[in-house]
Amino acid sequence: MESEKKTLQDARRDNFYLYLRSREPGNIYSRWMEAVSRGDVDDAAEAARDYRNAMLDSCDNMMVPDRPNVNVPAWEAYRQALRDAPEQEGFPLSIVWPEKP
Repeated sequence: MESEKKTLQDARRDNFYLYLRSREPGNIYSRWMEAVSRGDVDDAAEAARDYRNAMLDSCDNMMVPDRPNVNVPAWEAYRQALRDAPEQEGFPLSIVWPEKP
C-alpha cells in the first residue's frame, strides 16, 4: 500500500512539474508560434496573453524600489510595451514583442 501511495505522490509531483514547465515563457512562446502557424486566432490570442503575462511576471523583481543599478524608465517602457501588445495591429497573429532592457 505504501508503494502505491508513493507512486500517486510521484505522479502528482510530476504533473505539477509539467504544469510549471508549461507556464515557462519559452514554452508559452512556442505554443503561440504553433498557433500562429496554424492560423488559429483564438489559441494564438490566449497564448500571446499568457506569454505577455509570463514576461511581466519574470521582470517584476526589476521594479523593486531598492534594487541597485536598474534603469527604471527602460523597464517601465518595456513593461508598458508588453501590456500594449494586444493593441498592436495584427494581434494575435502578428506581434512585435519588445526586447528586455
